Amino acid sequence: MNVVATYLREHRAALALDALGLPEDPPFVLITPRFALSAHVVILILGADGAPVLAAKLPRRPGDDGALAVEASNLRAVAAALGDDGSTPGVVAFDEDLHHPLLLQRALRGTPASTAVVHADRAGVVAKVTAWCDRLAAATAAPPAPETVARVLVRPLCELAARPGVDGLVSDLARRTLPLAERVAAAGVPWVFEHGDLGHPNLLLDDDGRLGVLDFERAEHAGPPGHDVAFFCAYAAVAASRRPPEQAVAEAFHGRQAWAGEVVAGHLARLGVDPGLHGALVAVGCARVVAGALAAGLTPRIGDRDAAGRHLALWDLALATGAAGHTLTDRAVA
Repeated sequence: MNVVATYLREHRAALALDALGLPEDPPFVLITPRFALSAHVVILILGADGAPVLAAKLPRRPGDDGALAVEASNLRAVAAALGDDGSTPGVVAFDEDLHHPLLLQRALRGTPASTAVVHADRAGVVAKVTAWCDRLAAATAAPPAPETVARVLVRPLCELAARPGVDGLVSDLARRTLPLAERVAAAGVPWVFEHGDLGHPNLLLDDDGRLGVLDFERAEHAGPPGHDVAFFCAYAAVAASRRPPEQAVAEAFHGRQAWAGEVVAGHLARLGVDPGLHGALVAVGCARVVAGALAAGLTPRIGDRDAAGRHLALWDLALATGAAGHTLTDRAVA
């Protein structure tokens, strides 16, 4: 808190804090995220009305200083793609010369897209998130560099398939997914900017129903298309259903209604992706979520409601329903 307060006081004029409506001695709220994958501590800086004006991020653990530089770069990249549309936190300052590196960004206001909010209006929230992903993907679509494909797509799967201590299901799914990853890599599909964690609590809806997207610490400047939409649809499927998570995901992506499958397929079609690759893209995206959870020391299990559990179930389902050659809208589950 002292680091942030001192920085604001010393840089008040340079940061034009008066224009933002920030008091000279603003109140603070400290937030320590409970998520194991979160690399930062967040401090909300409040205005005179008690609403957040700025958000400051500092490293949560020693040795994580570089994560702030990554997030600052990610925020600037998405702002360049979307313009100042208010959907993402703008970077106010990033200073890595301090004893504690500091990222200062504009705060977004709104109601978190919690499970209750999604349950109440699944179609409406899905439409808003998909439209945001459509705009971002269209603005950033480009051929990936070979080293990016290797780092983001192929190498994690190879490591997962060969990793000691991984349970039999995960290592088997990884081995079976490697040919799909190679197929995606060779297909020439456009890669897009990827948020990487589109779910609660990283999504806000303001009083006018406009979407705000937070926390770009896990974003990629170039990632396989469809990942963000599939990630959110898996979250929305579980949030909007009272069934066990694996059943909710199965019905949403491959059931008789298959609303999630249709949403992802529509998003990929608008990017010009061959329908025969849709299932493969979902499978490799699920593999990356599970790999990230394992790298953080988590143990994904089918039946869990968290992102890793949802995507492990969807990964298994994608391969069982023939991800190598079927579109997402094939009705595979009765």
